[in-house]
Amino acid sequence: MAPLPVADRTRRERRELARVEISLLGGFRVVADGREARFEHRRAADLVKLLALAVPHRLPRDRVVEALWPGLGADSGAANLHKAASNARRALGHRQAVVLRTGLVELAPGAEIVTDVARFEAGDDSAYAGPLLPDDAYEPWTLAERERLQDRHAARLRRRGRWTDVVALDPADETAWRELVRACLEDGDRLGAARRLRRLRDELSRVGLPPSPETLDLGVRLAEGPAVRAPVPGTTPPAGAAAAALRAATAGRGTTLVLSTGTPAQRARWIDALLADAARRDWHTLRGAGHGAGAGVPLRPLVQALDPLLLDRPDLVAALPRGSRAALAGLSPAASGHVEDAGAAGPEAVAVAVGHLARAAARERGLVLALEELDGADAGSVRVVDYLATVARTEPLVVVAGGTSPALARLAATLRARGTGAEIGLSS
Repeated sequence: MAPLPVADRTRRERRELARVEISLLGGFRVVADGREARFEHRRAADLVKLLALAVPHRLPRDRVVEALWPGLGADSGAANLHKAASNARRALGHRQAVVLRTGLVELAPGAEIVTDVARFEAGDDSAYAGPLLPDDAYEPWTLAERERLQDRHAARLRRRGRWTDVVALDPADETAWRELVRACLEDGDRLGAARRLRRLRDELSRVGLPPSPETLDLGVRLAEGPAVRAPVPGTTPPAGAAAAALRAATAGRGTTLVLSTGTPAQRARWIDALLADAARRDWHTLRGAGHGAGAGVPLRPLVQALDPLLLDRPDLVAALPRGSRAALAGLSPAASGHVEDAGAAGPEAVAVAVGHLARAAARERGLVLALEELDGADAGSVRVVDYLATVARTEPLVVVAGGTSPALARLAATLRARGTGAEIGLSS
């Protein structure tokens, strides 16, 4: 808006300035006697902001000069102040808008000055439209006041239980995030709870803070979800090697077992018994096969085994690192709701993602992951089993791979050499 014509400005300045309304929260705006001010000079606007924040709206000249022109000598600072005051008067359209006298600088003496900061301080929460003077975020004279007002606003939000608004204001506020997680749990929304807990951990990591004991306890509570079970046709007690593997895994010394002999039916019965015993221990049990419809499809046995876990326990997936969630979403549509940019992932990324998911499920209650008849499966499935063997050795996790292919024989030899697994012989 162009300055008022000289004649109009003269008539306006003959009247007393009656009311000045100033917005400082969320942005800067000044309305003087119903007319919005247009500042053509930055320091003129800064002078009005500085005086509007002062209570009452006046400051010693030296303080104004030091705030707006730090490091300048007295004469240069005084000259800049006079120029800024003149430009401010022009913007507000009144010669009494900024007055310099007796060592003081005063904003509109005699006028009613209304600021959103004063309204907020008086208890009007609606006055808080955002942080103080966001366009002046790095001005030293705004920092302490901005932080004070934001802290007061956050305290009021907490008293009212407006936790979503609190985390919008301070994304690393643990108390607010925990309340949001608890609200999800009370509503039976385990997926929402897991996502919010993951967001809290991400925000704490971003600012270099560890989770508090209360947050860790909440994570433990969230981990108390239902077991996912693969169906088994019978409850035959497991053979000695399987029972020993489960006992060791219960103590956190998991293993990977390769069933490389016997008939397919014998291997299936051995796995049935292992899964049934794991189910009695209230473990997760997952099962996939490399034969039947879809045989030869990349990672098909793995997808078949993991899909029930991905579908029934999305909270476990939601707690994983973003890269692992993306890899799983590229592997199976059952995980596609956890990321926006799911896509095909390389074999290493898939193995790491499956390892993260298996570790999360195992730490919750124990996990048996059985992959049968991998002779017709792709090499990727065998590579994932090889990677899982390194995960299982320190977790309540038992991985089983069945088949008689050369690839599985080589895997069994590798596991024996590394001490991360064993080959189970079945009599024909």
